[in-house]
Amino acid sequence: MQLAKLGRRIGVDDGEFLDWLAVQLFGRDLIDERDARVGDVTELSPRSAQSKRGHATRAILDQLHAYVDGKRLETLRAEFQQSKQDRPHDWVRHARARGN
Repeated sequence: MQLAKLGRRIGVDDGEFLDWLAVQLFGRDLIDERDARVGDVTELSPRSAQSKRGHATRAILDQLHAYVDGKRLETLRAEFQQSKQDRPHDWVRHARARGN
């Protein structure tokens, strides 16, 4: 999943920033939140599993959009940048795990 492409739907063009926003709101990154909402899809057809993931992703993006709209985007970006400086190893580990 291309997080930057998803983020553009809510005015966020950085996938890492989108994941950070998800962690702030849900306590886990976007993919982990989506998977938690979707649950076990092993018994579903591939198309049904894809549909279920899509619905969950759109719901998450709607919530993230409301979160971003409720705050100044510049303030959130500054907090994100500060967190990267405070804990750079966390972001490197996360990017490697996601293949970014």
